[in-house]
Amino acid sequence: VGKFISQLQKRPVIAAFSATVTQQDRQQITTLLKLKKDTPFFLCYAKRSNLQLSIIHCADEKKKNTDEDVPKLKSRMYELIALLNDERNKGKPCIIYCTSIKSLELLYDTLSSDKYEKYHFHPAKYHGQMSDFQKAKNLERFMPQKEGEKEGSQSKTNIMIATKAFGMGIDRDDIELVIHFDIPRSLEDYYQEV
Repeated sequence: VGKFISQLQKRPVIAAFSATVTQQDRQQITTLLKLKKDTPFFLCYAKRSNLQLSIIHCADEKKKNTDEDVPKLKSRMYELIALLNDERNKGKPCIIYCTSIKSLELLYDTLSSDKYEKYHFHPAKYHGQMSDFQKAKNLERFMPQKEGEKEGSQSKTNIMIATKAFGMGIDRDDIELVIHFDIPRSLEDYYQEV
């Protein structure tokens, strides 16, 4: 973009926007866009009054699960299933973030398995290595049905298991639960995902 702008006869007014940007990112933007050193940056405080953040401490991974409905699972998986099946969360739109496709696929396969059919999870998945067609299909399953649309043949889902490739431009205002199954790689990733 900076190279393109420098080729123009008249330099246009430039504005750059980001939900999460570090001091290092601001310096890089200034350099790449060839901004003047005194170009103003407008920053907002990151606190969001509409978010409530919680941490669930998982027991030792070697601990045996006593619930007969849940086979031996790693503690995080056990806690996740309990959280999704909790009366306060059942049926509510939820995004579960994973940091890797491998972790995402494992979680998707587990929650989609026959073992959990009685919980009616019906998850969808979304990551950058999927085809555009599959991503669009899974996104459509996750988005609320618009008034007047016929019910699709594919069952809807309220659980999206995703990497950080999901979320930008997703306009769904009724998400009540965002879960990080893995620890995000950076504070900026975490903030963008919540």
